[in-house]
Amino acid sequence: MVNRIPQEKIDEITQNNNIVDVISDYIKLTKKGRNYFGLCPFHGEDTPSFSVSPEKQIFHCFGCGKGGNVTSFVMEIENLSFVEAIKHLADKSGDSLPDEWIRQQGPSYSSEEQNILDAYEWSNKLFHHVLKHTKDGKDALTTLKIEDFLKTLSKSFN
Repeated sequence: MVNRIPQEKIDEITQNNNIVDVISDYIKLTKKGRNYFGLCPFHGEDTPSFSVSPEKQIFHCFGCGKGGNVTSFVMEIENLSFVEAIKHLADKSGDSLPDEWIRQQGPSYSSEEQNILDAYEWSNKLFHHVLKHTKDGKDALTTLKIEDFLKTLSKSFN
């Protein structure tokens, strides 16, 4: 049975990872007043609408509406589960987590099955990155959204 990570340990790990430092690993931030601003990594934009508050340890994008704390940022940007994001942050800050807190419960797979699952996860992250962070991907995403809208629209007339 997998044990849950105690809230105290989660709080300690998030406190040991300053949100400005973590986000700066992914995007360039510029200090303006009390906050930092940069281009949002979750959608394309030309002017900075992504705000990071070091006092509150939160981020918010005024363009796409995404926001949260250091853990939710890592989950979103790296496409990780909550436990994976906490482990990522713990590794970054030098905190240790016992294996029983991070071991995922589930079926065991053969090495071939695990390789297939790993390849699927890698390709999922690749396609997610291409759709969200490249011009061609954004064009494709727009096309997919239009097609989805048209399907929804045609169903409403039937």
